[in-house]
Amino acid sequence: MKYCIVHSMRPSVNVFIMLCAIMSSVELKLPPEVIVDWESYHFQYFDICVNETGVDPMIPRMMFRQVNLPDEESFHCYMKCTFKYHNMLTPDEKDIDYEAYAKDVHLTPEILKMCREFVASESEICRKTYLITKCSVENKVISSGR
Repeated sequence: MKYCIVHSMRPSVNVFIMLCAIMSSVELKLPPEVIVDWESYHFQYFDICVNETGVDPMIPRMMFRQVNLPDEESFHCYMKCTFKYHNMLTPDEKDIDYEAYAKDVHLTPEILKMCREFVASESEICRKTYLITKCSVENKVISSGR
């Protein structure tokens, strides 16, 4: 009887494995012009924010090229640091200055609206800047059709 159960599950397991292989081969990418623009803007404060937060420097260095924004506290605070130096936080540094963030190149009003709503309930500013960045990047990938 055990053989029958395992045997009857084999096709679904094979399909699952095949889907995993296909999904892992699809790579999310930003358009090259977006990567160049965001990196040149972002790297202005790279050294300062790496030193202030202790984040692994390879993470922010490759975040736009690999669309990899890890859910780690040091990276959250790295994002807050970049927001701070680009004057995209409120004066008390407890929230995002959405008017300033809206001026970010390649950020559409639709993406900003959706991401702003997505992070609205987050009160911790490091995590909030991380979440809005992640939302913005991932939605830029989707809107670019990549």
